Amino acid sequence: MNFCRPENNFTNSHRKRFSPGIRIFSGWTSGITCLLLVFFMASCSEFFPRVEKDDEWVVHEYANIILYSRPENHSQTASPDDDAIFTILENQHFYYETIKDSLGLNFQEKVMIYLYNLDEAINSIGTYEGGHAVADRSSIYYTFKRPSFRDNFDRIAYIGPFEMVQVITQQAFGKPFTQMMNVGYAMAFTGTMGRDEGFDGEIYGHRILFLMEELYRNDQLMTPHELLHNTGRARHVYYPNAGFFVLYLWKHFGITNINRLFSLSREEFEKGLLQVTGNNLDDLTDHYLSYCHDRLSD
Repeated sequence: MNFCRPENNFTNSHRKRFSPGIRIFSGWTSGITCLLLVFFMASCSEFFPRVEKDDEWVVHEYANIILYSRPENHSQTASPDDDAIFTILENQHFYYETIKDSLGLNFQEKVMIYLYNLDEAINSIGTYEGGHAVADRSSIYYTFKRPSFRDNFDRIAYIGPFEMVQVITQQAFGKPFTQMMNVGYAMAFTGTMGRDEGFDGEIYGHRILFLMEELYRNDQLMTPHELLHNTGRARHVYYPNAGFFVLYLWKHFGITNINRLFSLSREEFEKGLLQVTGNNLDDLTDHYLSYCHDRLSD
C-alpha cells in the first residue's frame, strides 16, 4: 500500500507548566486498575486509564498534536529531552497527516498525548511500557522509554502510529466496530509488532510479512471468520493476522471502500462485506487463503 507522505515542516513547540494539583481524571481506586488492565488487554482502545496526581506537565504543541511530558528530574527514570520531544512531535504529526490522507479524511481534531516516565506508568496508566488510546477523548497515554527504534517508515521513533490510527479511525468512522477492523487498521498502518536489535545496533520492529510467515509455518493463520469471532487469541497471533487481512482488503477492494466496513458490528459485517466487495465471507475466505499461501509459503 503506498501511503501519502506529507512534507515535514516542523517549527518550534511552545511550553507551559500546569499548576500543581491539576488532574486529568480523578476518583479511580487502585482496585479498579487491575480490572481495567485486563480489559485493556482485550481492547486497548477502550481502556480508560487511571491517572493519579498528574500535577506536573510540560506542554508542547505542534499543529494538531499536543504533547504532555514530564519535566526533568520528575522521577527516578528519564523524562524526554528536547531531542526526544522534537522527534515525537514531528513523527506524530507525520502519522496524523499520513493516516487521514491515506484514508481520505478531512480530520482536523487535536490529539493529546500524555507521556509518562517509565517508573510511574504502571500506577498511572496500567502498563509497564507501550500505551493505549482513548479515542472518545482524542487522547493517547504512553510510556516514555529509551532507546528509540526505527518505524515502518524508516523514521527514528519513540511512539509508533498504532494509537494514533485508533484515535483517528474511531473518531472519524464511529462505533460500533469489530476488534478485527480496529486492530487490523492500526496494525496495517503501523506495519510492525515487537522490536529487536539489528546488526547495525539499531532497534527495529518485526514487519507484518515476517511475522505472518512465521505464523503460517506454525499453522497459526487465522481465517476471516476466526478474526471476526475468535478475538481471544493471543495478541502475537491475532494482531499480525488482523493487520495482514486488512492489508489484503485494501489491496483488492480499495481503502475507501473498506472504510465503509469499519464501524459495522460483528452481526452486520458479513452483510456489509457482500455489499462492498460483492463476495460473501465464505467466498472471500477461499480467495484470502489462496492469497496467503502464495505470499507466505516458502
